[in-house]
Amino acid sequence: MWLRRFARSFSGGVFAASAVVNGIGIGVVVVLMLLLVADVVLRRFFNQPIRGSYELTQLIMAIVVFFTIAYCAAQKGHVAIEVLVTRLPQRLQVVIEILMYLFSLGLWGLLSWGLSLQAINVWRMAETTNLLGLPSYPFVLVAVFGSALLTLVILIQLLSLLAEGGRR
Repeated sequence: MWLRRFARSFSGGVFAASAVVNGIGIGVVVVLMLLLVADVVLRRFFNQPIRGSYELTQLIMAIVVFFTIAYCAAQKGHVAIEVLVTRLPQRLQVVIEILMYLFSLGLWGLLSWGLSLQAINVWRMAETTNLLGLPSYPFVLVAVFGSALLTLVILIQLLSLLAEGGRR
């Protein structure tokens, strides 16, 4: 009972945060689209491409990926191949789902932690991008934030499943 209440109260804020961050990610996709269109037009008609557009595209894609992945998980939008699992008994399906959540939680938790250490190193070393000289640490922090948010989403989904007792 307490687990269900905890999961519900915790999920509201995390899922809302993932939706807000997803909206920012979508806005960044629009910026990326405008950048690419402007780069193509300037390159084609004026022979003057946007300096560092390739570098900016890489940085923007990092933002897009890490700002949208948690919302996708919260909406259960990831592809799941269940050809074999759906043929198993219900209890075994739940056990497999719990194991997958635990594996994902561990993987994304470790990734968040590793990225945090990387962000500190990049900041201390004052690393910048090659062409434009932009500081790299803010983009690593975006990855830290996005992966940590995904870790929280996975934790909530696991707690919700455990609170249900495997009932569907």
